[in-house]
Amino acid sequence: SSGINAEYGAGTMEDPGGAGPVPISLGAPALDPSNNQVGPVCGARKAPDSGLVVPVVMGDKPLDGNKGSPIQVSMLEEEILARGMYWRRQRSREQDVIGTLLKLNSIILDALPETPEELSELERDVTELLTSITRDTDIITDSLHKETKRRGDVGAMFAQQLPPVAVAMVTE
Repeated sequence: SSGINAEYGAGTMEDPGGAGPVPISLGAPALDPSNNQVGPVCGARKAPDSGLVVPVVMGDKPLDGNKGSPIQVSMLEEEILARGMYWRRQRSREQDVIGTLLKLNSIILDALPETPEELSELERDVTELLTSITRDTDIITDSLHKETKRRGDVGAMFAQQLPPVAVAMVTE
């Protein structure tokens, strides 16, 4: 049987893929014993009959028929879009840094300056590329800090306007 004594505050569940017991984890797929359907874990509770901590599985239909207001759905959709745009921008910025690093690597490995002018040109090119890499990594770091703050602000707003299950899934 899945679960653990409730005094420990954690539990296990059977992996629906047959891998045996796995820790209860929000959003993980689990078998709902009430209907034998697989759904995402949306919480945990103490089973009154056994005293074990067992997963609460979100069924096909929201509890009490509540599908969420159009405003709540819109909030979640906007957050999903915002996160997708953030990660696309970050990936693009990271690819730019990688391209600049590869260019710097190539310049350094291919460099055999024979005159002071060639050495000066190599130093200028390397300095320019290092400056570009520093600037781009600063932009990536700044963007990460802004996104972290934005998510914290959004999480606080969600906590006031959405059910705890939705907040847990968005903020995890």
